[in-house]
Amino acid sequence: MAESTSLFSSGSNNITPDSSESSFVSSNAASQANIGLTKTDCWCLLGLFGAVLLIYIQLWFPGLVLIKRDAFHFYLPVKQHVVERLSTGELPQWFPYEGLGRPLLANVVAGVFHPFTLLYLVLPVYEAYRLSTFICILFAAGGAFVLARRLHISPLSACLAALAFSCSGYVASLTDNIAYLYSICLLPLFVFFIERTVSEMATRWGGVSALIWASVFLNGDIQTGYYYGFVAVVWAVVRAGEQWRAALAHIAGIAFLAALVAAVQLGPAWSAYSGSIRADATGFQQQSTRWSTHPLRLFTLAVSPIGESLEEDRMAREVFTGKERGRGTLGFWAESLYLSIAILGLALIGALRRTDLRVLGILAGATLVLALGKYGGVYGLFEYMIPFWSAFRYPEKFMGFVSFAIAILAGAGADALAGKQTAGVGWGAGALTCLGCGLLLRTDGSVYWIVTILQVQDDLGQQIARTASTGLFFSCAVMASLAVLFVWASRRPAWRTWAFIGMILVITLDLVRANLPAVYTSSSIAWTFTPGLAGAIASDSKAKGLGQFRILSVTNSVNQVSPEVVRTLHPHEVAAALRRHGLVTEHNAAFHLETVQSYMPGKALLDEQIGRQANTQTLARFNVAYFIGRTSRFDDQKFAKSIVASIRDYGLTLVRNPVPTTPRVYLSKNPVHVGSAANVLLFLQGEEFLNGSVDGIEGIDQLPQRLTKGHASVLDYQPESVRVEVESSEPAVLILVDAFEPGWRARIEGGAEIPIYRANGLVRATLVPSGRHRVIFEYETPFLRLGAFLSLIGIAGAGFITWKNHNWLRRCP
Repeated sequence: MAESTSLFSSGSNNITPDSSESSFVSSNAASQANIGLTKTDCWCLLGLFGAVLLIYIQLWFPGLVLIKRDAFHFYLPVKQHVVERLSTGELPQWFPYEGLGRPLLANVVAGVFHPFTLLYLVLPVYEAYRLSTFICILFAAGGAFVLARRLHISPLSACLAALAFSCSGYVASLTDNIAYLYSICLLPLFVFFIERTVSEMATRWGGVSALIWASVFLNGDIQTGYYYGFVAVVWAVVRAGEQWRAALAHIAGIAFLAALVAAVQLGPAWSAYSGSIRADATGFQQQSTRWSTHPLRLFTLAVSPIGESLEEDRMAREVFTGKERGRGTLGFWAESLYLSIAILGLALIGALRRTDLRVLGILAGATLVLALGKYGGVYGLFEYMIPFWSAFRYPEKFMGFVSFAIAILAGAGADALAGKQTAGVGWGAGALTCLGCGLLLRTDGSVYWIVTILQVQDDLGQQIARTASTGLFFSCAVMASLAVLFVWASRRPAWRTWAFIGMILVITLDLVRANLPAVYTSSSIAWTFTPGLAGAIASDSKAKGLGQFRILSVTNSVNQVSPEVVRTLHPHEVAAALRRHGLVTEHNAAFHLETVQSYMPGKALLDEQIGRQANTQTLARFNVAYFIGRTSRFDDQKFAKSIVASIRDYGLTLVRNPVPTTPRVYLSKNPVHVGSAANVLLFLQGEEFLNGSVDGIEGIDQLPQRLTKGHASVLDYQPESVRVEVESSEPAVLILVDAFEPGWRARIEGGAEIPIYRANGLVRATLVPSGRHRVIFEYETPFLRLGAFLSLIGIAGAGFITWKNHNWLRRCP
């Protein structure tokens, strides 16, 4: 097979390792990397995928649902809504179940245009989500393997790199968020095609690279997709050598093509971003650094566990966040970062011995500093220096890039140690060091030291010392096993392959031991059961369909759950069941109930300000008819006659709003002009607004007089279309208690379009003439048509580039 067309051939700019860095598999492994996919590669890939299949069995075994965090609380309800709309031939552009209605396509997390959506059309939503998560893990393993082979790493060492990455703590932790998991799992494959582009200086890989890059945007992770560009630039500059200018030109072309392909998502996303609090770099900086990786967490790269999962919130609050006030959500962004001392040691050796792979060392070091966020001193500077950087609030996302670079370097390090007579001595010394440190942590003095340095309570200090000691004992066992295997391999060269397989097995088992607990699944019943409070609302309201009323559910704490439930379920199952019963965090959408709360990103600042000042009267004015929360919240006498139902085991109570609820659509009795946002906030606290006497309208200088007679009613309420019947004896202001957002238009049936104005800070209003009319509100996502047109051009361009060079498809193994 010709070198230029082989999937695993080396480029002209690659450096072949010295003969002393031969593989355990065979002495000519480096040369095999130059001639394509060998039989050994095929067997290694087969074994690799088999191992991933076994390790992540709970991700493909039927009848299970991912239960942790956004996987259960957010994505499943939203995906269910998307499937319901698509199955009826409708494009889900508006999400009526959150806030006062939110744009859906403009909130990229829905991932409507990603190919994974096809899975949801043929499988139950919880099965499709779990299967797509498993596919991501396969991408991580397969991509890391082919990239490692491309970089002249032997087949078995490439397997080690692939397993180190796909079983890393970061990847395992991100199984709770399909958008973030997909983007980091696709990174090795993306870099593989960038490497081919840079080494060959040809456009043949541009179409594939652009499609991979675009798919990250389409799946909803704009932040990591943005970082892909920096990875590509660094890779091109370092790997291309003197041809770096030509390499950057290729990267620019790929970036432009990727943006075109993803324009159908990026265009609407821009409309949401430009009107959100993220567009204010100064105001959003605190949020953007909230999830910085604390320097103390870097110890968990090498030792796990430190602390236990049951103490995750406490560890995060008291040790890894500096006891920050107002931090918001507790816990860790990525539950585990563990890579093991063995992988870190191999990576260090790989970085020192394989100077041609210095780009991975640069990538690991730079992204580690950025992952530290406010602790690293660079991330904050980038917020002012680099466009859009301030819109991203998760510095810890860079730990995925760190894990990727370290895993590939570990594969190179394994090759470098092959056949070394003294390798076993180093691992043995490391084992003794871990053993000594572990025993030291078992002493009372170490607990005192931890409590004093970290300024934590004695019980937490004891737990940190005990668990860290346990982690060090595990590391001792791993390194002692590696020492034995290396000694065996050096004395019996004929058994080196089996010794290497043993090393892979030991390291993988250690990674699985520490990281697989971050993958939480439960019986699918957790998703399929119908909460009793959903039926209670339907029975009490006697209303069907959208546009009737909204609810407010506040169930943030699991403290109200009965001891019987706590003993029966895992903590993540308790949290999931509580949110499901409480119809919170999008679970209301699964039962077609609208909530006034917001969870999707991209809210406007005014939304948050009004939300913080809301009370029963304010909420009534925004069509909130029911509350769900802890029973103790409703001890006030005003709720005495409003209680509808309760769930004792979860401490939840459903009550009607004791204040009369403003209908979804009405004619304002007395519209008044309101100017700035500050005036709006002051206006909404006034008694006249709270009792429904007046409405504040922005953008109209000449308002109609006080209404004497008239009414309005909803004829048909659909997510993207609302038909209202209006009858008035004089011109009036029609108010629809739905979110004021770009993309909504109004017209009188049979007449011309009429302008929409903002009312009461958040909702929509329009002027209607006297008489009887039908007013139609219609929504189309801004930039959707333009984005779709550009995406078609981008897909055609990527297809043309790929087809023009289609010979490589036929010749690649």
